[in-house]
Amino acid sequence: NKTDCQTERRNGRGRDDMELDHALQTFLMESRELLVAMEESLLGLESSPDDHDAINAIFRAAHTIKGSGGMFGLDGIVAFTHVVENVLDRVRSGEVPINVDLIALLLLCRDHIGTLVEGIAADSTAQPDRETETTGALLLNQLRAYQDGTAAPVPADDEDYGFFAEPADAKERSSVSAVAQSE
Repeated sequence: NKTDCQTERRNGRGRDDMELDHALQTFLMESRELLVAMEESLLGLESSPDDHDAINAIFRAAHTIKGSGGMFGLDGIVAFTHVVENVLDRVRSGEVPINVDLIALLLLCRDHIGTLVEGIAADSTAQPDRETETTGALLLNQLRAYQDGTAAPVPADDEDYGFFAEPADAKERSSVSAVAQSE
């Protein structure tokens, strides 16, 4: 309708902007659905680690989110999900065995991708906050170990998966400091 187009131009928004907004909303909705499916498949792997259909579904979810994010120039989502996808590809090829530690890491990665997606939903031009960036960097370090084949298992009782542990020498310094203060 000609009047609608004139109104859109006066408001500074053209048809292309509205179509892009609609496409972005579709990306966000589909990403949320893929993340739910990804979580369900990851949880299923805990009892059936050899479920190739689940492994392929998880890979496809990451691949689709990465590819669709790339169409919108969402570089943070693309870069992070690319590394997740690479690890999943190594799992699919049998180079990296699926185990509880990797499942736990991939669940954290799924949560992080969800945080990135929700950040875009809240403000498509905003950058992730410092905490989100730090979490992403820590997860990427863990993932790269699986990519490189140097992953050391994280103890199952470490609820922070090694991310927020105080370095050993810092613990020693605190205990030495506490002893020195008590004397």
